[in-house]
Amino acid sequence: MIAAGKLSRTYTGLSADDGARLENLITAAGLPTRLPEGLHPGEFAHTLRLDKKRAGEGIEFVLLDRLGHALTRNLTFDEIMAAMN
Repeated sequence: MIAAGKLSRTYTGLSADDGARLENLITAAGLPTRLPEGLHPGEFAHTLRLDKKRAGEGIEFVLLDRLGHALTRNLTFDEIMAAMN
């Protein structure tokens, strides 16, 4: 969810304040905010390519342009991996 927030800031214009609020809510709920330690990025990329939302050379990601308003956008694997760094 944190990665989706970062992608939302980059590709749909989610504000920095809303992105920070989203991250704080996810943290407060006790949900993970980082990839598991020891997970190699190549492993993550391989798993991502198996995702059921895959569409051609990308994945249909649910993004936010503001809190409470979601939309989908097809993102390439490179765009997604860049947000993970």
